[in-house]
Amino acid sequence: MMDCGQARTRIPALVDKELGPLDAVEVEQHVAHCAECAAELRAQERLGSLVRQAAYFRASPELRHRIDVALNASSAATRPATGAPSVRADGRGRKPFTRAGWNMGPAIAGAAAVLLSVGLYLSTPTAEDRLAEDVLASHERALVATHATDVESSEAHTVKPWFNGKLDFSPPVHDLAGEGFPLVGGRVDYIGHRPVAALVYRRRQHLISLYIFPGPSRVSGQEADGREFQGFHLLRWAQNGFEFWAASDVQPEELQAFRRGVLAHADSP
Repeated sequence: MMDCGQARTRIPALVDKELGPLDAVEVEQHVAHCAECAAELRAQERLGSLVRQAAYFRASPELRHRIDVALNASSAATRPATGAPSVRADGRGRKPFTRAGWNMGPAIAGAAAVLLSVGLYLSTPTAEDRLAEDVLASHERALVATHATDVESSEAHTVKPWFNGKLDFSPPVHDLAGEGFPLVGGRVDYIGHRPVAALVYRRRQHLISLYIFPGPSRVSGQEADGREFQGFHLLRWAQNGFEFWAASDVQPEELQAFRRGVLAHADSP
């Protein structure tokens, strides 16, 4: 049987349909019985979907103008000059080589370069896309793991000191039971190749993961950036020198209510 290490090295090739039939069947059989590798497969599939989605956008007027100019230059270079005599170099119907034909190559090359640069730009996921992918993968791992927390407590005064010595910052921790989001506990996780604080809250039968790490200093309560993918919702915002990411499968309005609760407690004296 294939182990987890072997499966995870083959999952990207499986997503890209680069595995042979036998290897693909082995990976699929392993994933069917391994929750962590199944979460990794879903994360890889989401990343591919994000890249494909990023390849479709509406070009700005400036970009459209640049492309039109390059294409028009290419088209003009292929047209014969007005009034040019219709002369044949020989009796077999071949036209003489003209200066317009000589200039056609650079024009086409310029248009191709513009289109290629646009394609490369759009096919590359942004840093925020990769960060969102890390958040979703971490939240899914927490859902399938035997425990979602390293310290389990509903008391903020118990959870907050637990992070001392485990992180190079002290994350804000609040009990939101009064708002309908009781604290479950916390853990240290890795997002964007760095350790972060991951707080876990509950909303009825649903878990909410709140990831906290130092970020750009912005105005408290800044409007959140929200996104949705495969039934999960994400909210990103910044406050008091920290960046926050909330991930859950609760309804968007409930996740917004959760964010308002975090903001209210952070701003309270």
